[in-house]
Amino acid sequence: MNEYKISPLSCIVFFVSLLFILAAAFTQNIAMPALLHIDRTAFFLLVFLYIVDVVSKYSDRKSLHNYFDSIFAGVLILAYICYKFSLIMMTFMTFRLVITFLIMGRSFMKIFGTNEESRDIQQHRPKFVTNAMNNPARTVLLGYLYLILFGTLLLSLPISVTNEEPISFSNALFMAASAGTITGLATVDVLATFSVFGKIVLCVLVQVGGLGIMIVSYFFGYIIFRRKMKYQNKANISADTNNDGNGRSLSSTIVHILIFTFFVELLGAVSLFIHFIPLYGLTAKNVGYAIFHAVTGFCNAGFCIYASDLTPFVSDIPLNLIFSFLIIIGGLGFPVCSDIVRYIIRWWRKNILHQYVPYKGLSVNTKIVLIISSLFLVGGTLLFYGFEHQNVIRDFDIGTQYLASFFQSVTVRTAGFNSVDFSSLRTPTLMMLIWMMFIGGASGSMAGGVKVNTLGILSVSLFSFLRGRSENVIMHKSISHTLAYKSFFIFFMSELLMIISIIILSCTHSADFITVCFETISAFSTTGASMGMTSNLNVVGKYLIIVLMVLGKIGPMTVLMLLSREETPSNIRYPDVDILIG
Repeated sequence: MNEYKISPLSCIVFFVSLLFILAAAFTQNIAMPALLHIDRTAFFLLVFLYIVDVVSKYSDRKSLHNYFDSIFAGVLILAYICYKFSLIMMTFMTFRLVITFLIMGRSFMKIFGTNEESRDIQQHRPKFVTNAMNNPARTVLLGYLYLILFGTLLLSLPISVTNEEPISFSNALFMAASAGTITGLATVDVLATFSVFGKIVLCVLVQVGGLGIMIVSYFFGYIIFRRKMKYQNKANISADTNNDGNGRSLSSTIVHILIFTFFVELLGAVSLFIHFIPLYGLTAKNVGYAIFHAVTGFCNAGFCIYASDLTPFVSDIPLNLIFSFLIIIGGLGFPVCSDIVRYIIRWWRKNILHQYVPYKGLSVNTKIVLIISSLFLVGGTLLFYGFEHQNVIRDFDIGTQYLASFFQSVTVRTAGFNSVDFSSLRTPTLMMLIWMMFIGGASGSMAGGVKVNTLGILSVSLFSFLRGRSENVIMHKSISHTLAYKSFFIFFMSELLMIISIIILSCTHSADFITVCFETISAFSTTGASMGMTSNLNVVGKYLIIVLMVLGKIGPMTVLMLLSREETPSNIRYPDVDILIG
């Protein structure tokens, strides 16, 4: 039996295709004949390298590899026929991007794919691939990157837009990244630009991004197809879902998360459908709008089909409460919500049914999340009203003023919807909203930011330091110093990243400083709120915001895992040194 070795040519094809896509994004608006000639030559060279890679390794591969190559060859031929005979309206540039994505997808499978029938493949992977697959954080990052690239391909197709001409690659990439990271920032008008198919693509990207790459891959790979998953990936999912990592328990948790997600979204969709019956009637449009906004609301994505967001519904109490319910539940996350449900069930059995139930209160994590989230919600509402009752909400009645203040306090931390014009807000209000966006929601939820859990640990550590205590104690529980160090690292690195990004955007754009700060932190916290700067971003700004959205989605802890290395044991102990600080 011939062993299968990953050809260096497969790696070359993958990275060349990736470079071709990036080059196409930066040169799409440059009309230079020489550059276009180089672009076409590079594309045909890429196709040639891919064919050589397939032919050179075809004979000594397993039948499964030959089968995949045959499928991809058929798909490539089908794409060429569709372009040549105009079966699908697409430009030559779009055709090249489609072919490049397909080639990159097959190369990705050859490099990173796992096959249980051939251990020789795993033994002969390049070292950087093995390291990537053994690190769950890198697996998560690669998963989101490929989700975004796949979404970009779909949104680049003419069928995804209302006009005959597809949107530019940079806009398609930005929208796919915004949806896949459940942010909600948009460089184009969702309603006017995307067709029904395009809106469905956005909704699916939001749903997959909201549930998480690891959870979706575990569900389809292990629960549906009964494929084994590595222990590192199970541990990573267990950390996100507050699970102990046991195989059957983890499977049950994943199923419960999916049931919980779809139940809340269904409840929100039905409520929105009923509410919009006077406006749209019993139509398919009403069904589509209800499902789209229920998914984006619960996943805290912030995408809205309406051009002016929810500003026309600022005084609509039922609509504001439906969206607030979806956003709050999504921002709390499954671990907190499941803990609350179990506590309510125990209380009901004990006090109503008078059954004996062993006492078990809410976990410390749940209490921290509920306390800080409530403080942000109530404090944000009162401060917003205090800052804006003589400004942007002055023309509303008192009830609408408090409703608008409450809704902005709910949505700005996680979702990005808005029922008032953010560009008209006063500077103190914007500073408060920026701080709320930076903190975000709960760990393990749909929300981004540094998380309220991190803020809680930092607050307890600071309080213990000021009181001269050696331990960080909260609710009669001790928080380890390692956890406090990680929380400080997350907070510090997030602030450092924000400062660098704000400087870059300020140098490349003419917007005022507060607008740049608002847009930057909104992207990193995956909030999606905007003061109108997103639609005017240049190429540098778009790609910087994309990077921030991806880093914000995978989370500071995942970035920490990406940067960290295993500690090398050492018997050397260096002497302490005193350094002046402060």
